[in-house]
Amino acid sequence: MKNLFFAAALAAIATPMSCVSPAAATALSPMNEHDHIRTKLHGRSGPVVVLIPGMSTPGKVWDDMAASLSADHRVVVAEVKGFDGQRAPANEKPGLIDGIVADLAADLQARGFRQPVLVGHSFGGLVAMKYALVQPKMVKSVVVVDALPFFGTVFADDATVESIAPRAKAMHDMMVGQADVIRASAAAAIVKDPGGNYSIDPTRRIAIANWAMRSDPVVVARALAEDLAMDLRKDIAAIRAPMTILYQAHEDAALAAKRYRTDYAAKADTKLIPVNETGHFIQLDQPEAVRAAIVAAAR
Repeated sequence: MKNLFFAAALAAIATPMSCVSPAAATALSPMNEHDHIRTKLHGRSGPVVVLIPGMSTPGKVWDDMAASLSADHRVVVAEVKGFDGQRAPANEKPGLIDGIVADLAADLQARGFRQPVLVGHSFGGLVAMKYALVQPKMVKSVVVVDALPFFGTVFADDATVESIAPRAKAMHDMMVGQADVIRASAAAAIVKDPGGNYSIDPTRRIAIANWAMRSDPVVVARALAEDLAMDLRKDIAAIRAPMTILYQAHEDAALAAKRYRTDYAAKADTKLIPVNETGHFIQLDQPEAVRAAIVAAAR
């Protein structure tokens, strides 16, 4: 999980739109644009599943999962603007996470999707938990893929928002200050395996690294700053919906189990699922484990 953040630092519907109201158009549209996100709908019937990508990751990270689920689920992929390789002015300003949550709530309401299963990977997992706190009656279940309710504990077990604030500011300022350099470097595709714990597969590691490099650095800096300033370890006790957490246990299973048990302790009924033979992108390395958790949460 840690490596991803650091890597970021270095058809159409047949009904004529003129015949429907704006709200109805949003409900029917396969793709909707908002200030902070764009959403893409897959599938026509069944339980609603919302897939939220992680930091520096476009919506396509969920393509295979969306295709797998769409036969008997309605799947909404919520892509954060700026993580798709494009500039996103709304996401360069403070309030990015709140903006994502508000846009997603408006989108789901317009579509008439009242009780979705929220699935978030990494940074997207934090967004899913925040959504469940802000919209407690509008969530059926939450599935978090390799994310903690406070990212700061990756740096130190006793970390607090205050203790890591200087580090968070330095990382933010560095990324913003070097934004043009980072954008220029992204013009050349990464072709060699960058290593790291993104995935156990070298080809996937290359793809993930290219996504990170192409993400707009100012948006990534803003998202990282807000992530590090958000500690939900106690707040998750107020989440009404059931929660399932999948985490990588590939390198040090005992240490990972302790970290996740500790950080999710406030919500005692949280279901923790260790996943072996995987990197941070569990949905790519072990898709069946993630799919099984989603299907179970949607029942």
